[in-house]
Amino acid sequence: APELTRDPKRDCQLLLSIGWSYSQIHKQIGYTIRQIEGACSEEARATPKKRSGRPTVLTQAQVEELVEFACASSTNRRMSFAKLSEALDFGVKKDAIRNALLREGFHRRLA
Repeated sequence: APELTRDPKRDCQLLLSIGWSYSQIHKQIGYTIRQIEGACSEEARATPKKRSGRPTVLTQAQVEELVEFACASSTNRRMSFAKLSEALDFGVKKDAIRNALLREGFHRRLA
């Protein structure tokens, strides 16, 4: 059975906090006891944690402009990441351009 989403997790946590047992919650809501245990465990959160890791360098508007530029012509599509970073002048290096395009679903193929 799949992991519970935010609202059912919150419901299970609330019922457990007011003294209900796992089997009572199971009978009332209908989820498996294993799902309820997972929703009520110490590390379970009703709201998901923020994404970890380094924040992206380019804004969403810049990424959209990059994609638009790359798709505008066949010459632009064939430009290297370094040339793209020079042409758009966002003040970022080729790796930021490469990662942004990868996140948008672009990938390079050998000719």
